[in-house]
Amino acid sequence: MKLHFLFIISLIAFISCKEGAKTNTATSTPTDNSVQGSGDMKDFEIADIPGSNYKRATKKDENGHTIEEGFFLDGKKTGTWFNYYPDGRVVAIRSFIDGKVDGTFITIDDRGRILLQALYRDNFLNGVVTEYKNGSRRMKETFYKDGKKNGVQREYFELGPPRKEVDYKDDVVDGKVKFFNDKSVLIAEYEYKNGQKVGGGVVSGADSTGLNIALPEGK
Repeated sequence: MKLHFLFIISLIAFISCKEGAKTNTATSTPTDNSVQGSGDMKDFEIADIPGSNYKRATKKDENGHTIEEGFFLDGKKTGTWFNYYPDGRVVAIRSFIDGKVDGTFITIDDRGRILLQALYRDNFLNGVVTEYKNGSRRMKETFYKDGKKNGVQREYFELGPPRKEVDYKDDVVDGKVKFFNDKSVLIAEYEYKNGQKVGGGVVSGADSTGLNIALPEGK
């Protein structure tokens, strides 16, 4: 609870201090590779912190803009790290323990709206990954265990209710695949086993007008 509270305080502080930066139209977010921990300090400007073993690290682009900053301990990323758009606005926030991503991971658009929120443990996705539109409209939720999809993945209509649910087991579609209309009425239901469709179809009498039934390809 204490770590969660400190993370939120850090998030508010860093976003607030960058809030006055000029607007930039960049919308890119870090790739999966940039999320991973690294002990390579060569691309960072390193500053000792008196009285501790921690080192403050800052990475800049070719124009001198800070694009990443955080702390190293014994050559490994630790604590909360921030990535920035070239204009100084926060684009991503990650937590590291012993050089590995561990805890909350957030990506943010150039208007300060959350695009994605995920949970990592020991460098792997663990828990729910939520994707948003305009910072508040939940568009997709996926559950992970040890870096693989496990459980129900839900896609949502823009106004809120689920439009599609897919059961996953170790990254493979296994179980039910359901489609709903915008009134939360079940329109179609399919059964999958180890990535292969084995049954199901459109619900008898259901109105599927305008509904896009796109079946998964096993994964």
